[in-house]
Amino acid sequence: MSKWIVFYEDGKFSDEDGTPWDAPRQGIQIIAEQHPQTSYKISHGFDYYYYEESRGGWACCDLFGLYDHLIRAKYPCPCFGRMVSEQAWDVFFAKVKAELGEKQGWKVIELKNVRNPKK
Repeated sequence: MSKWIVFYEDGKFSDEDGTPWDAPRQGIQIIAEQHPQTSYKISHGFDYYYYEESRGGWACCDLFGLYDHLIRAKYPCPCFGRMVSEQAWDVFFAKVKAELGEKQGWKVIELKNVRNPKK
């Protein structure tokens, strides 16, 4: 797996394609990053995401977190999620899990909005 992958409804972008600042900024569904304990971790279900190398890479946040990032970061990289229907999410998430492969475990933050993660 790449160091990180941003999944959109209609495609994906990873560190193999460019930097976080090169990635499309709208329509994010999932951000997956390598993780030593679980093989990868996923972030999803948020309105806003950002990349900040000095804070460990990708993060998800609320509106205040976005403002904080824009004010604090030397090189801000704000991105925006997009809601989809529950049915579309289930199909999309199944495809992403199949692409990423089996996880070795789940981080607590990942369980937000994940229905039946072991399916």
